[in-house]
Amino acid sequence: MDDRGMEHRSHGGPEPSHPPAGTPATAMPGTAAPATGIRMHPGPDTRLRAGTGVRLYLEGVSKIYGRRKVALEDVSLAWGPGVLGLLGPNGAGKSTLLGILATLVEPTRGQVQVGPWTLPRDQHAVRQHLGYLPQEGGWFPQLTVYETLDFAAIFKGIEDRSARRREIEERLMQVGLQDARHVRAGSLSGGMRRRLGIAMALLGDPALILLDEPTAGLDPEERVRFRQLLGGLGPDRLILFSTHVVEDIAATCQEVAVIAGGRLRWLGPPADLAACAAGLVWEVEGQAPQGAVVVSSRREGASTRFRVLAWHQPPGARPVEPTVEDGYVALLRGLTAGRFGRPARSASTAGHGGGATTAAPSRPRPGGEGTER
Repeated sequence: MDDRGMEHRSHGGPEPSHPPAGTPATAMPGTAAPATGIRMHPGPDTRLRAGTGVRLYLEGVSKIYGRRKVALEDVSLAWGPGVLGLLGPNGAGKSTLLGILATLVEPTRGQVQVGPWTLPRDQHAVRQHLGYLPQEGGWFPQLTVYETLDFAAIFKGIEDRSARRREIEERLMQVGLQDARHVRAGSLSGGMRRRLGIAMALLGDPALILLDEPTAGLDPEERVRFRQLLGGLGPDRLILFSTHVVEDIAATCQEVAVIAGGRLRWLGPPADLAACAAGLVWEVEGQAPQGAVVVSSRREGASTRFRVLAWHQPPGARPVEPTVEDGYVALLRGLTAGRFGRPARSASTAGHGGGATTAAPSRPRPGGEGTER
């Protein structure tokens, strides 16, 4: 196989009809609304009109494996369009949430609406507009980068060979893999495979883009390229990506959702998350103060500087401005109780930016150390 692409394989079927122009997602005709007022669309599969934007509605979504393993519990939010970052520790439920939206996992209970579609009923329609990068991508190691993208483009319904070629060239340029087009996927480094996965997710100009740990394995220069790429995708898409790199969230997301223990703990702009730690962040040299929560440390010559969270100023410490990472750690450790944070809101009462049910953080133990939730 070469750059002329693979032979076309038709995936026929009727085109979905268009929804009425200007129909708000919260006022679609159909079944009676749940208790919070969201109306879920019961009609046939529909195709998005350009420029309408995509909104996401989750109402009481839970996923339980077996009898006891709770991956998600009672998650509700209304959000979009734009870029939403998912932040949380390992095992928090971020990948499960993305899997539900990617139509790979069915929720145990709750309601999910993406644009005009209800999941899991309308999963075929959602897949027509979906770009998904899983945490662990599957590859055909014998295919080249170009052949891999050509193969994926065929399955995304890009039937015309010339159109596929133009699309592939654009994606190669976006992720910086032009010079690796003839390299076999099995020979790529971890960072290059991640970039190939991002390119695959963007094929077909999807309206819903789900990226699970997209910057894992990327070097600092590649992360900057990724942030620029997300910023240039346009305001009408719904983009969700999970990450452990707080810096990615601060640089690319309009809002961030913090998930821990399967629950949605917080939803809001990154600057508001940073404000959760206002008045609690200190920098001290030498040793970390007893009872303080250490956020980070760095070596400076023969000494070490610690960035810590504490209710009261530790001896020898100086106050510093909070960052998104400070706010995130403060939230998880319960240090925002009685000072900052957002009231719980259901999806039906959310404004333009969205809403979430949030758990009130616990009070810290005496001495300044927060409690795990």
